[in-house]
Amino acid sequence: MTLDSVVGQGTQVVIDIPALLPAAPREAASVVRSVLVVDDDETWLTGFRALLAELAGSVTVLTDSGAVVAAVERERPDVVVLDLNMPGASGYQVRRQLAACPATAQVPVIVVTALEPADVDHARLAPVRAVLNKSRLTPAILAASLGHEENTAVARRPAAQAPLPSPAEERR
Repeated sequence: MTLDSVVGQGTQVVIDIPALLPAAPREAASVVRSVLVVDDDETWLTGFRALLAELAGSVTVLTDSGAVVAAVERERPDVVVLDLNMPGASGYQVRRQLAACPATAQVPVIVVTALEPADVDHARLAPVRAVLNKSRLTPAILAASLGHEENTAVARRPAAQAPLPSPAEERR
């Protein structure tokens, strides 16, 4: 939601409401076998689950960011889809924890966030497969990111290859 107000002229209110996007055509096989989604927005998850049902063999959803590393170790998903703004551990902290654990360090991560690309600290997420904006997510962009096709350059901005921040830096 954005508000633009001018004294004496009025206020313009713009509300962006994401629509349930049409599903990508189902191919002979799913793009990935399994996906673990970490997000606490139940409303957004409703549409996202439907979209993922067309692209993944199985989908596990976690709303508790503190349980991610153990779940990834247990479930061994092909990809983790991670929101940045979570209660408890942020997506940045979860990414750092996954990268620090030998059992989960190699699991690809796709960040899906409501933040604008300029507001995402890509260096703190390195390396992630893609950083996607929730409001601009399409079935094609998600399928390409899950399949890690090279034609997703427009949909994602590569994270800078930087060392992972220390736990003290994560708390900032």
